[in-house]
Parts: sequence; C-alpha cells; structure tokens
Amino acid sequence: MEELELVNGNRPEEIHTIIAWDGNKYYEQTKKYCEKLPSNFEILFEKKIELTKDAEKKLANSVYFCDGSRVKNGCLYLTILKDKKPCYLYENATACKQVLNKNMKLIKEDMRLKIGGSIHSYSTIHTSYNTEEALLVLKPLKLDHFVKRPTFKNFKELFDVLNSKPLLKYVIQRSFHEIAYESKFFKNNKDVDILVNDYYYFKALTGARSISLKHMRENDNGHHIQSNINIDNVEVPFDIRFVGDDYIDSNWEKDMLDQRISHTLKNNVQIYIPNIQDELYSVMYNIIIQKPNPSISKHIPRVQELCNLSNKPEIDFNNIPHVKSILDDFLNNNKYTYKKPIDPSVGFHISTNNPTNNPTNNPTNNPTNNPINNSTRKGFIKMHFFN
Repeated sequence: MEELELVNGNRPEEIHTIIAWDGNKYYEQTKKYCEKLPSNFEILFEKKIELTKDAEKKLANSVYFCDGSRVKNGCLYLTILKDKKPCYLYENATACKQVLNKNMKLIKEDMRLKIGGSIHSYSTIHTSYNTEEALLVLKPLKLDHFVKRPTFKNFKELFDVLNSKPLLKYVIQRSFHEIAYESKFFKNNKDVDILVNDYYYFKALTGARSISLKHMRENDNGHHIQSNINIDNVEVPFDIRFVGDDYIDSNWEKDMLDQRISHTLKNNVQIYIPNIQDELYSVMYNIIIQKPNPSISKHIPRVQELCNLSNKPEIDFNNIPHVKSILDDFLNNNKYTYKKPIDPSVGFHISTNNPTNNPTNNPTNNPTNNPINNSTRKGFIKMHFFN
C-alpha cells in the first residue's frame, strides 16, 4: 500500500463540503457544530440553499449517480470549509475500505451521531472525503470556484513542481519521450503513464481531475484512475498508477520508485524514469501480460534498445513462451509475482500452467483477501483530529 503517513503533515490545503440534508431542521445544530471545529479548519461559506425539484435531481445524480434526492422539504444547509492539514489514511468507510481524509471521516461520524443519533444516519449529514467528492457537490450548485485548481503552462513547469517535492516519488512508464512534445500531442488518444507513491498527494499537487466520476477511485474506491491535468489549456490524460493497485506486484512498484533515475528530455524537461532493468522487464510485462497482441506492440523497439544497453540478447516476440520464461526468471529472482490489476481496463493474459505464477494461488489476488477491497482493521469512533 501507499506510505500515506510519509506525506501526512505536508499535504496541500483542500476544500471540503458538509451538507445537512434537512436545512430547516438541522441548520442551527450544524452551524454550532462547525463553529467548534479544530483550528486546522476554516469556514469559507455557509448557507441555507433552497432547491427546485430539478436542482435536487441534478445534485443527487452528481453525488450519488441516481435520481433519489436526500434533500428534505426543498432546503439543505451547506458548509464549505478548508482543511489546512489533511490527513489521508486507509480506513473503513460506509461502502468499503478506502484511502480518505481521516479528518473528514471523523467529522461525518461525529455529526451523524450527535445530530442524527447514529454514525449510520445517512439521511442527516453528508461530507466529502476528498477534493473530487467535494466537487460532486459544488459543481451542480455552481460553487466549484471555491476549489482552486493548479494549471501549468507546459510540461517543464509541471515537472519542476513535482521534482521540488521530496516526499513525492514518481516514475514515467513507457513512451516517456512523448513528454518532449507539446501538450496538444495528447489530444488524440494519447496519455502519460505514471506510477506514484501517493495517489492523492499527486492529484493535489497537479489539479488532476478524474475522467470517470462514477468509477473513480475517489468514489467508494472505484477502479478508474485516469485523470486530466491542465497543461497549456489542454486536458492531458494521465494514468495514475499507485503502490498497491496490483498493476504489477506492489513490492516491484516500491522498488521501481526507490531505484528510479533522473532523465532529461530534449526540451530540457527533467523527469524520473525506471532504471534500465526495471524499464526492460516492466515493458516486457506490459507487452505480453497486459496487451492482447504482443508481437505487434509499439514498445518492442524500446525493449531491443534496452537489451542492447544491458548487454542482453535481443528478444523474439514471435516466441511468447520464451519471452515469458525470461520474465518468469526475473520475477522469481526478485520474489515478485504476477498480479491481476484492480483496474479491469488493464489486460491480464497469463498461462496458469505454472502454479507459482497462477494469480488464483496468490492470496493477495483473491478478492476476499485483497486489502484494497476489504476491511481487516477497525475504524476510529473517538474524535481525534490530525493537526
């Protein structure tokens, strides 16, 4: 899993929302509660908002992706607040276990208990757990201007910001040379593949916005991780892979980040990429495990180039069993295993003849054991804010 505690205490400020679904009934209780929030919170906006039935439906579709409005008697009470010291942890939430802002989880549970009588009083209080969830509330209410999104004039400005953050680790995977092109190059079904040590920290620094709101990671630990970053007024897609997503073995992900190397592109953009060995075998893995037609992959020339740099014989991708045997040796020597990704859009084409490489024999690939999908730890009930 991501090393969330490494970044906690250094995360950028973020905007959150609190909704009392019955604005007339719970207005005073909500207002008094928010007046006593810890000092890391700042109230930016608070108001009773009356909604038409159509506006209620738009809000419900945005927040819950259905028409069932929770607003009572056409009026809600909205509070917009800034958390100056966000703290992200892996916690039990309402629908699943997920990474979330623990400060907001504590507020939600305590407000539901004190106002609604139970931490499961869903019809009384709603709070956001992350910036994307806050935007699901703010956009239909036309209040999303409270969230200031970072934008960048070019790739150099973006990576200068990322490289200035010592707690962020990232590597660009595959086709990193394309970052030397202008951002408009990425308008035509192109994207940037990046692996990070902390998904939410990366998104906070870059203003990355999820492409699939219903299936995004921010919404009940969804599987979709592609987001857009605004570079020179172009929404550039980034596939944001993170440690623990089973895109590849999490131990390999950690090692790849720890062993990364600096690389300067021809446009003077400095980025981090995998070292030669990690790049070689991860590209091989992508070609024969994650893609359906290995022999025609656009990445084969890069593999041959890396083989030459490593003084290894070139690889014949017309002989996939032999390629896999080379990959098997690398994984076994490093105690890595094949992983079926959480993201269903990523292919997983693997022979199950070898029990040691069969994902069904690996407990972390069993849905009942996967820590991404299930809870083994109890969440906090006691109020304790992370300042």
